[in-house]
Amino acid sequence: MKDIFNTSLSEGTVDNLLQGLSHKATGVYEQIRQLVEKSEVVGGDETGIKINGKKGWLYTLQTKALIYLSQSFS
Repeated sequence: MKDIFNTSLSEGTVDNLLQGLSHKATGVYEQIRQLVEKSEVVGGDETGIKINGKKGWLYTLQTKALIYLSQSFS
């Protein structure tokens, strides 16, 4: 944002934007999950992640046209 619009955004502002937008995308994201689940060929991968000091996994499932991400924490 600084480079393009010459303005800074705090981490809180970015978090608020992401929270608001994630609620709007929930229905579409569920449709993507269902389409990936029904696909004949799906590629998958998982990688370890840490968010706010909590360890977990990020799962990536993909087809030629779609990508679905999911996470889990222990």
